[in-house]
Amino acid sequence: MKAAAVVAFFFTLIHSPVAKVLDDFDDNKVTGWEKFDFGSGNGFLKEEDGQFTIGMYQAPKQPFFVAATFDSQTYTIQDGVTLEFRIDLIEANQPEAYAAVGFIPKDTPVSQLSGYSAVKDNGDVILAKGLNKFFYDITDGVWTETPENITLSISMTGKGESVVMTVKILDIENNNAVLFEQTSIDTPDADDFQTGTDSPAGPFLGKPGNFVLLLYHNDTNGSLPASTVTLDNAKVFQYESATLDDFNDGKVTDWEKFDFGSGNGILKEEEGKLNIGMHQAPGQPFFVAATYEAKTFTIEDGTTIEFSVDLIGANQPDSFAVLSFIPKDNPVSTLIGYSLAKDINDILLAKGLGKYFYDKTEGDWIEREENIRLVLSMTGTGNSVEVTTRVLDLENNQAVLFEETVIDTVGVDNFETGDADDPPASFIGKPGNFVLLLYHNDTNGSLPASSVTFDNAHVSVFGSASENQPPIITAVSPAISSMLLPASTKITFGVNDDQGIEPDGISVTLNGTIYTSGNGLTVGGTATAREVSLGGLTAGVNYHAVITVTDVDGKTDTRNLYFDTFSRDNLMIESEDYNFEGWDDYGEFIDDPKVVPEFDENEEPNSVGGLEDSYIGQEGEPGIDFFDTNSGIGGPTHRYRPNDGVSTVAALDLPRPKFIEAGGANKGVVDFGVCEIAEGEWLNYTRTFKAGHYEVYLRQSIFDIASTLCTLERVTSATNEEEQTTEVLGSFLGRESGVEFRNTPLTDGLGLHPVVVSLSGKSTLRLTQHSTDANGAYWYQNYLLFRPVADPGKLRPLVIDGAPLPGSSVGAADAGLSVTVMDRQTKLDVSSVKVAINGEELGAEVSTEDGISTISLALDPLPPSGESLQVQLSYGDQDGVRQVFDWSFHMVYSALSAEGAGLPGSGSDPGFDVRLVQAPLELNLNSSLARAEAQLAEGSDIEAVVDSTAVAEVINYSQDVDGSSGNFPNDTLFPGIDPEENHDNMAMETLTHLELSAGIHQFGVVADDSFKVESGGQVIGIHDGGSSTTQFEFVVPKDGVYPFRMVWEETGGSAHLEWYSIDLDTGTKVLINDPKTADSIKAYRTMAAPPPLTVQSASAVTGPYAADDAAVIDTVAGTAVIPLSGNARFYRLSSASALKISSIQVANGKVTLKYE
Repeated sequence: MKAAAVVAFFFTLIHSPVAKVLDDFDDNKVTGWEKFDFGSGNGFLKEEDGQFTIGMYQAPKQPFFVAATFDSQTYTIQDGVTLEFRIDLIEANQPEAYAAVGFIPKDTPVSQLSGYSAVKDNGDVILAKGLNKFFYDITDGVWTETPENITLSISMTGKGESVVMTVKILDIENNNAVLFEQTSIDTPDADDFQTGTDSPAGPFLGKPGNFVLLLYHNDTNGSLPASTVTLDNAKVFQYESATLDDFNDGKVTDWEKFDFGSGNGILKEEEGKLNIGMHQAPGQPFFVAATYEAKTFTIEDGTTIEFSVDLIGANQPDSFAVLSFIPKDNPVSTLIGYSLAKDINDILLAKGLGKYFYDKTEGDWIEREENIRLVLSMTGTGNSVEVTTRVLDLENNQAVLFEETVIDTVGVDNFETGDADDPPASFIGKPGNFVLLLYHNDTNGSLPASSVTFDNAHVSVFGSASENQPPIITAVSPAISSMLLPASTKITFGVNDDQGIEPDGISVTLNGTIYTSGNGLTVGGTATAREVSLGGLTAGVNYHAVITVTDVDGKTDTRNLYFDTFSRDNLMIESEDYNFEGWDDYGEFIDDPKVVPEFDENEEPNSVGGLEDSYIGQEGEPGIDFFDTNSGIGGPTHRYRPNDGVSTVAALDLPRPKFIEAGGANKGVVDFGVCEIAEGEWLNYTRTFKAGHYEVYLRQSIFDIASTLCTLERVTSATNEEEQTTEVLGSFLGRESGVEFRNTPLTDGLGLHPVVVSLSGKSTLRLTQHSTDANGAYWYQNYLLFRPVADPGKLRPLVIDGAPLPGSSVGAADAGLSVTVMDRQTKLDVSSVKVAINGEELGAEVSTEDGISTISLALDPLPPSGESLQVQLSYGDQDGVRQVFDWSFHMVYSALSAEGAGLPGSGSDPGFDVRLVQAPLELNLNSSLARAEAQLAEGSDIEAVVDSTAVAEVINYSQDVDGSSGNFPNDTLFPGIDPEENHDNMAMETLTHLELSAGIHQFGVVADDSFKVESGGQVIGIHDGGSSTTQFEFVVPKDGVYPFRMVWEETGGSAHLEWYSIDLDTGTKVLINDPKTADSIKAYRTMAAPPPLTVQSASAVTGPYAADDAAVIDTVAGTAVIPLSGNARFYRLSSASALKISSIQVANGKVTLKYE
């Protein structure tokens, strides 16, 4: 968006006379707002004195958020429509309390914070697309001088398939002076985030969403008091203007709170403001979200959606206020969307947790901690979304304290913080919600509970493509991830729609069975406000419900609901209650451990010294009771058993009866869980089991990790000694759930069939991890549940491992099938094994040793990339009982094009042609490959202080003399760079031709910062943003010499680059063109052109053949036309690549050869 357009656009918003006030909070009743506090009961929404307060009753001692969703109305970002959310932020009770206002799509739970959110505390303005997925985090600007009595605005405009986002902060006490304004674009591609990755990358166009206010309690060290934020005047601007909530009625209505089900989050309207806070300091990072559920918003091409909220204040510097747009199909817990987050020192634009387009820590805004407006503006542009975030000074005529624009494209965009933009697409076309969030950034467990105070939640919509809004599912019960419910529980929900919903447009799919008004679904209410219920649940069932509603125009809304009806009498083993060293021996256990508070009556931790009847403070023996890769002990991530390396923190699950009955949060009783999980770690659990047969479920939360694998094993040797032996009982294959906990059933190693285990008396089970949480704290395990079932009969051979897993994507190097089967009470009949791929039975190899059989099948020839393969594996046992397994997976890999490749041996002039350009340091360039390409382009308008060319023998560069960064020593200096001078703002292009054999190859690149490798215009390896070690594979169709191009860039800090090959069998790394290694891949600066395609003919099939100069060859159409000569003529094609004549036609005195 051009500057002039921004000015005119904002003028329209400021002077529009028809803003829709969702809530001015003047009636002092929280109506229309749905609270979300993770089901903890700790969050509150309160309207008092014409303002709305979001807060928490007690400090959670960890990051926490409380969200308020205005659920009576939704908004949709569409092409040509601009939506603006505004909220007046009156105050927050501490600097670390983040106030957030956002757009969260209806099909995304507010718990994920996936949408577009403007977030602010005293020192940060953040534009977020999800939890820790920030387009930017701005920490400087004039807006920092006004921490309260400000208006936060996030504006989003659909443009094509993208969304242009503008974030504004206005000075309420200074005639709404713009304190901050920034515009960003979210494209269908993965866009550049300062923090986190653009995942999912698409913008939220076409997805109905809600206005959400949120208090994020950014308590990273557990020391903050409970956070609150006070808000006012929630407004939405659509077309001319609209308002979500000004919080003047003193009632939290239409806001749904999310606080991880902990009950610690607070949403409260008070004195015309919304306070988001937490009851207790959680002692770890935590957030509370408020999702405006009454309306969703969709970012479409040509449409701008702008959210804004006034951040009145936060109660502490590390309380991030967050304003977000979170798509409906992303739970708010993931924070996947666009989020503007701010505390005293940072302004972030995030697309997800830890995925920031930018994180700003300097600017005029850093002087304003209160009374500022967060503005998140999102405009669809083609498949991209332009996201603009602004911080406006509410005390100085909305003076702009901060403004930044980024574009979220369909490609991989550059993030300043976090992993790559993955998935890369923008949120265009995805209905989303307005979300406010308080992020409690407590990294060491020392902060008091956070709170932020908001006012004037706003949305503006300009350029709407259609008038009909999708239906809205509201007031869903039971709560997401509820556990231990009675079978008498009913699923209930409401449906609101402007066009009206017929009963047959509503369905609930419950564990695969579809229920409608014709077979059990009760539908009441009116056409525009339906009330729906479904009963008939069965005790002891793990449920997945999918609620689907469709209006008369075919627009839909969907809600996923996970819950169970297990009995509280089922044995549950807490993940943190693993074996320990007792008075007499290792491997000790407690059958019925007591639930105790974290601290005793003298405020001393019970974990010091431990208690005899509890696992708290017990010390296990590494290698006997547990194994953990973390050698550190103590601190905020070892609160339950501080002397062990196993990380234990508050699980943030919904409260269970035994913890409530022990006093709950009010008495300091914490439901702990295990996190910071790494592959190879294990925990032993000994219990005395009642003789019987059990289904087993692992209660876990998996955030920003596609899938996880754990195995449950029985220890078959002494449990008080090292080198224990085990047998596998089954596998837990988990899928991403956001921060909500779900029950993962024990199944076979492919996750296809449930497994029943038989236990009796004292038994020791082991939970072994086969996946790693690379982010450290995004995978939580809470407990194992054992449900008694009937005797399954004989235990037949069990699949204990398999690859590829169902639904997975497989590269060329892993193209094959490998399944491991373990004999149990019966043995595998090896002769009975059958494997079929896409219906064709293929011969698989079976090898057996010590009752373990491995079934292997190589996929030769290699299936094309993109193909879906349907697999059926079946086998029988000695009794003739067969088991059948059906699943599918996809092939995904890069393949070079043979077109343009040279013949083997056609390369000459060994080495690489390198060109490096460097811009002046004062230009302050962004870190991205797009910038590098612009810098390298002919006639670039980016000033170059260095423009150097060189011939390199290998690519092994460093900015340091005698450097040795990466895998290989003897680094050379980057060409043209003085080691004593500036090393920043560099871009380098490398051109070469590589001689490659046909087959699968793997390359690696160690780069600081970004790089990409391409061949023939096809990118085969890339990392855009920050340093990385990246490995990538590709397929070479035939022996030959292939052109390659590498682009690298460095913006600040260290700089180095390595390019090497990796042996697929041994893993050996060798620099490409390494003269010291005989079998290194050879690189050449030039390549002889391949011989042209010619037609040769002869009068006899045996020849001799000669070139036919009269032939007219069309390489695009794949034809050769030759004048007819004689009664018989034989033709062949001569080319550098293999060709096949597919047809010959004779007509009008000409011969036409068709080839492929």
